Amino acid sequence: MIHVYRPSDAHHWSFTPSQLFSIQDIAHVDSCDVWVLVRGGVVRQAVSELGPGDPAP
Repeated sequence: MIHVYRPSDAHHWSFTPSQLFSIQDIAHVDSCDVWVLVRGGVVRQAVSELGPGDPAP
């Protein structure tokens, strides 16, 4: 599972890339996308597609 936190307010999102892939490393994170290195390639996950997420406690 990948956890993404927005530094400005600690808002949290999480996701798991397709079960067909084995997560190797995080390649890049910016305000729009998370790029994950997986066995056999790279997966891009748009932050906007992760839903509302969880506000900071």
